[in-house]
Amino acid sequence: MNNTFKVLSIDGGGIRGLIPAVFLEEIEKTVKKPIWEYFDLICGTSTGGIIALAVAVGKPVSEIRELYEKKGSEIFPPIKNWELHKKITRLLRVFCGEGGRYCVSPLTRILEKTFSVEDKPLRMKDAKTLLCIPSIDIATGKVVVFKTPHKVVHPANESFFNDAEKEIWKVARATTAAPFFFASAGINASYYIDGGLWANNPSLVGIVEARRCGYELNEISLLSLGTGNSILQVPSSKAKRMNVLNWQLGIIELAFEVQSQAVENQVCQLLMPENNMRIQYTFNKNIGLDDVRRLDDLIVAGNSLCREHREKVVEEFFQAPAKRECSKNGG
Repeated sequence: MNNTFKVLSIDGGGIRGLIPAVFLEEIEKTVKKPIWEYFDLICGTSTGGIIALAVAVGKPVSEIRELYEKKGSEIFPPIKNWELHKKITRLLRVFCGEGGRYCVSPLTRILEKTFSVEDKPLRMKDAKTLLCIPSIDIATGKVVVFKTPHKVVHPANESFFNDAEKEIWKVARATTAAPFFFASAGINASYYIDGGLWANNPSLVGIVEARRCGYELNEISLLSLGTGNSILQVPSSKAKRMNVLNWQLGIIELAFEVQSQAVENQVCQLLMPENNMRIQYTFNKNIGLDDVRRLDDLIVAGNSLCREHREKVVEEFFQAPAKRECSKNGG
């Protein structure tokens, strides 16, 4: 795999992003070099987008992990049973406010600080490797992939420089704006929501971009990191009456989960088994996108995956640095 165009893909999943953060931190400790040096392209959606962006600008993964552990409860503040007024406030936000049950100010503040150097915001052009970050422009109704500046060979000589000056923290906000969880994110005159609705597992986005850069399928290697899944089972009494009360926020999590499953199946048909490695943890009971009470379980999951897969992942993806060429013609 070390002679191929290497793609790192990181799923969305809210607070469950702690799983790939723990996994990558342990890998980084093992290889003693930044993760970005080993991948030609990094794709990330939603929480995976935050990790992808942070890795690509050279942030130590330990710093990313700390963000989840120390700031998770600021982003997703839990409500105690007796705090009825807070529950009502969240319902009002969802039904007649900005649309998100959580106030977006803490997330915005954290992202601005994370992606700034000496109070100056980092921009997409500052990334050290190629990036693809999925989102949705709800002003136009179109899917969007924020990209670092590069040229491709398919279509011939097309260039992607429109996002070069975009502030990274704004791109992070755009890909994490999960409906009913956070308000949409404005960039210039457009408003964006979570790319997880169409690319929660952004592996296909990465494969397509590698193909556009001129690489054949047998020249592409993929390391795909999930954020934990569980078997969703709905009792028949609810399944035949899936109203708002029964769905609650479950429709969003279901959409993210089945999209990830579908992409995983499709990727298995595109890439040879030796060029495709999917790392995923399965929980007996679902952990919600905002369940900050389960941080310890997420850390255990990340460490468990590392113990199981570290040796093979390091052998396959971390023996030699990435090509550092956006396309086969050197673009």
